[in-house]
Amino acid sequence: MGATSSFGGAAPLAAGKRIRTAWSGHTKIVGVGDITGDGKNDLVERDTAGNLHRNSGTGTGTFGSRVKISGGWQSCKGLFWPT
Repeated sequence: MGATSSFGGAAPLAAGKRIRTAWSGHTKIVGVGDITGDGKNDLVERDTAGNLHRNSGTGTGTFGSRVKISGGWQSCKGLFWPT
């Protein structure tokens, strides 16, 4: 029996894929869609120091190295990205 999607019934889902192993030190990780303009979905993460980092999607289910995009977010309780 295959996996099913909660967004339409019986659509099969692919097996999970590890995208990174070292998540310790991060307090929030958000899928933000394409913020680099290359047509690939990206991630934004916040570390314990309050820095935001972008992980650009590769289009193959993995992400590139993180790039610092901002700081001073340690007092925010959540991260929300409009799409």
